[in-house]
Amino acid sequence: MKEALREKINELINKGIQSEAECVYLLSQLRKYQEQQSISGYYNLRMCMNWALHSSIDQGAVKHLLKDIHVFLAYKHAKSDNLNFDGFEQLKNKLLFVQPLRVELINFLDVNGFDISICSDTDKYEIFLKFFARVIEDTPLVLKSESQSVQFSHVTVSKISDFDEPIKYKWIVTSDKATIELNPFSN
Repeated sequence: MKEALREKINELINKGIQSEAECVYLLSQLRKYQEQQSISGYYNLRMCMNWALHSSIDQGAVKHLLKDIHVFLAYKHAKSDNLNFDGFEQLKNKLLFVQPLRVELINFLDVNGFDISICSDTDKYEIFLKFFARVIEDTPLVLKSESQSVQFSHVTVSKISDFDEPIKYKWIVTSDKATIELNPFSN
């Protein structure tokens, strides 16, 4: 079973991702492999695998990210501060998950004996990201906040630029009262 799964993953990586469906399929197969082999770590990769496979998500690696967003918004609200990331560099790095995703994905593939060309070939990686950006745009991250001052119902990702540049995106935090945009690329 492990070898059949390895062959499917390597075949798809070698061919290159050519659709949203193939992007989701690759991430689902990687997740299956990770679970079968009891591989831990890889925060960004796990978050992205889960994000691609659910219609909404509020558990696992995402739960920690959402709690960090909650703490950030509560702090900024209490201080009547603008939404820059001064003092919240770790959160900013989490919101810039695309860069660490590449590092984690290449490490995961390499350590487990998979073809790494999806990460080492810049064209293949950019195409993968384009389709991944389309997949996650439709998938909210959901958290019920406990604070009355900074309640939000969900967080989504929206591309800042067009399909040709998938790494520029903003996070949209939505509540009954307001919509807040967090742009990790702005400062």
